[in-house]
Amino acid sequence: MQESPEQAYTDLLRQLASPAGTDPEVLADKFGDVERMHSMGQITDWQLQNAQEAYARTPGSKMAEAAD
Repeated sequence: MQESPEQAYTDLLRQLASPAGTDPEVLADKFGDVERMHSMGQITDWQLQNAQEAYARTPGSKMAEAAD
């Protein structure tokens, strides 16, 4: 069974809150899923912005690397 958009969003935020031991590629894939759900209207603008900010603060994320 596939995750609902709300479950995917919540799971991503949980993993971003405690990313130690999580492969950065897994986080990138989950973040990409949330972006796709947003483009399909399943995730709100606020949720996407919140996820982007949390992802950008995660060491090893592509967004954090770009900021450096």
